[in-house]
Order: sequence, then C-alpha cells, then structure tokens
Amino acid sequence: MPTPLNKRHIPNYLDSQEYMAHTPYMQLSRKGSGLFFLNYNLETIIPYEKFIDNYPYIKCEPLEFLYQTHRSVCAMDKLLFEDLTRHCWRSISWAAWIALVTPYPKRYMLKLLSLDLGERIRNQWSVKSAVLRLKGKRNNPEFDSSLSRFHSYLNQLPYRRIPLRKFDLYSKKSISHFEDLKSELRNIYKTEGSDPAISFLRTRDKLPNEVPYAEWLSKTTTHRNKLEKIFSVFK
Repeated sequence: MPTPLNKRHIPNYLDSQEYMAHTPYMQLSRKGSGLFFLNYNLETIIPYEKFIDNYPYIKCEPLEFLYQTHRSVCAMDKLLFEDLTRHCWRSISWAAWIALVTPYPKRYMLKLLSLDLGERIRNQWSVKSAVLRLKGKRNNPEFDSSLSRFHSYLNQLPYRRIPLRKFDLYSKKSISHFEDLKSELRNIYKTEGSDPAISFLRTRDKLPNEVPYAEWLSKTTTHRNKLEKIFSVFK
C-alpha cells in the first residue's frame, strides 16, 4: 500500500486545497501548543457564544476557528480525508483535528491515520489524540473536558453537507477541451494578435472546474444564500 505522502497521489477533489489553506497546523502538532490553542479559543468563544445559533446570518471574527472547523466537518468524507492525509504533514495535522472533534467519526478516519505516516507525523499531538479517540480510548481528563466544551459549541452550528468537485483534469473530456482551447487561442493570436487572444480568454465559456470554488458553490447549491455567507471566506 502506498504511503500517504506518495507524490503520485492524484487528488480526489479539485477543491481539497480549500480545506488545507490557513489551518493552525503548527499549534495542533504539539501537545503544549495544542492544549493552549484549544483553551484559548474556548475562552475567546465565551463572550460571543450567544451569536453561534445565528450563524451564518451573523458571524463574529473571534469565532473563525470554530467556523473553520465546522466547514471542514460539513465537507468531510472519505475522499476528502484521503486527500488531506496524502498531501503533507500540515494537512494530516488538520485531518486529525477534524477526526478528533467531528460529531461524525468514521472508520475510514482511523484507517487512513494508521497508515505508514512516519514516526514524526505519528507523534504529532493531533494525530495521536485522534487515533486514541477513534479507538475509543480516553485522553487526559483536562483535555477531554476542553474537547467536550468545543463539541458542544460545534453542535450548535447547522450541519449541511457541503459539496466539492471531483478532480477530473486528466479525464478525456477535460484534456480534449483544453486541447481545443489551445488550438483556438493559437489561431486567434496568429491571425488577430495578442489583445483579441486575451479578450477571448477572459470572455469564453468556462467549464465548471475552471471557476473559483465559492462561485461554483453559489451556482450549484439549493442553499445559495446561506452558503454564500458561509463560503465568503474563500473569496
């Protein structure tokens, strides 16, 4: 079985990177900084907890870590979790955090976190803690208490499955599309010059996998207004 960090892994989702960016992987990789970070965020939430039930209509910047975790929980499935655990140690740290806090732990999480990650990654605080939880074992009482408080806040947020686009850039349809595009662009450049070629690139019809994630979501979901608010962070 290939290791999670195998560079030959082709992502399952085109949008996996959206759930790897700007995560607090450094804080979550060590016990001391991880516990401090968790407790700091819990204390930060307290003055604003009355607004949690109003999400996404009302958002508070101090609650962003809670929102970020919630978005990942709502998007998570086996394919996304695999993308996170096969990308790099940073994304593995975040995948482990989601496995640690999600109200919906799955068997695939333990399986993927139990692959040959290497000793350094296996010993990350979030990874070790998540594996213990997924095996039904307890961490230390102080941490379990803090985690329970975070769970209670997370459970106040509405759960809605968030879709992602499959990675199909190597499919015959995509390859054919881009070959035709290159040919048309080359002809315009040769016959009309650079300005018409640039104009063509800007105004042409785009495939669904070419538009930004937030734009695609707003066009494909039945919860358009709510998800536009949730995913304004991606714009």
